[in-house]
Amino acid sequence: MPLIPTGQKAKLSLTGMMPRESWNRVGTRLLPKLQGGEDISAKVELSASIAAELRQSLQDLGLTWQVNVSEQ
Repeated sequence: MPLIPTGQKAKLSLTGMMPRESWNRVGTRLLPKLQGGEDISAKVELSASIAAELRQSLQDLGLTWQVNVSEQ
C-alpha cells in the first residue's frame, strides 16, 4: 500500500479479528492519531456470551443509552 503524504486526506478502513491482547494498544496508539481528523466515525462490534455482564459494564460507563446489547 502506498504511503499518503502528510497533510493529504485519505480514507482508512480497518476490518478483521483482533486478539484481545491488542485492544488496549489500539486505544492508546491508534485512536489518539485520529483526533486531529475531520468527519471521524468508528464502529466497534463485540461478541460474547455474557450479555448481563456487558449491560452492567455499559451502565457503569454511562453508555446504556448509546449502545445496544442484543441477545441472539
